[in-house]
Amino acid sequence: MKEKKIKMYQQLLESVDQLKDDFLFQIRLENRNTQDERIGIFLDIQNVYYAAKDNFGAKIDFRKLTDSITKGRKNVISNAYLINSDTDNTNFVNFLKQLGYNIVSKDLKKRSDGSAKGNLDIEMAMDILNGKDKLDTVVLVSGDGDFVALVDLLKAENIFVEVYSFSNIRNVTSSELRNTASKFFEIDESYLFDERSKKRDD
Repeated sequence: MKEKKIKMYQQLLESVDQLKDDFLFQIRLENRNTQDERIGIFLDIQNVYYAAKDNFGAKIDFRKLTDSITKGRKNVISNAYLINSDTDNTNFVNFLKQLGYNIVSKDLKKRSDGSAKGNLDIEMAMDILNGKDKLDTVVLVSGDGDFVALVDLLKAENIFVEVYSFSNIRNVTSSELRNTASKFFEIDESYLFDERSKKRDD
């Protein structure tokens, strides 16, 4: 009798989970590409900052990029992930906060051999998984191929995934990530400040 009740309870929980998944799926379908579409922006600062610097000698216009991503949709979550180094980035952090970003950061770890390591992939993935039930669309601003499995998981739960990064022609965006995304948007020169031209003008 006890085992039968346990089995019935498990079946009930499975039914509730299925109803929840069906409900969320319908909400996401109804909201997609409308003003009610709930998006979450997860900005991998280290990835896109150095991609712009190393390949273009430029900095990203994050205000323009954020405005382009939002496009009148409901921005439910805005997280920016930043590794703290010896450089003072107070002004940059304050600027991102003005744009509405919550800053997730940790210090750069220095090894005994003089090399350094900094990575916030786990923190970003956990935040996305924890917030996914509130979202119709996850916006991943990164070209890091380590997120492919996460994108697959989100799509399996009928969550639309947009990836914003530089074209893989410049070898800064994982082709697998680009192909796995529901939709890929290129960060091109129109989103950049050309630091080299600025220096020449000065």
